[in-house]
Amino acid sequence: MREKPYYKAHLHFIITYPEDADGWALVVGTTTKTRGAIGSFVLHPGDHPALKDDSFLSYASLQLANMEKLARSYREIPKLVWSERKASAVLIVQIQQVLIDSNMLESRYVELIAVARQRFAG
Repeated sequence: MREKPYYKAHLHFIITYPEDADGWALVVGTTTKTRGAIGSFVLHPGDHPALKDDSFLSYASLQLANMEKLARSYREIPKLVWSERKASAVLIVQIQQVLIDSNMLESRYVELIAVARQRFAG
């Protein structure tokens, strides 16, 4: 009998405000740091309450997510979103900066981050 593949849920961060993009927000996930893996931004247990292992930001997971759908999923599957385990403002700013510095973002994503930072600062 063939074994089913093992999938591990990974932490995702909402790094912009949905109000700035008609209900959509920029979301980036993490992936567990494995032996020999190379990444630019390592997150460690303690950086966020949900992190159990060293992890990297997963640039491939970066996406605009519809927050209404995410909220509906949270109501239907509460373990999907841990709203009580929010990231610190410092961590969100660090993640935003790493993504901007990567030069891998589309200009619209950079603009959303800039608007979020202005809102945060103001």
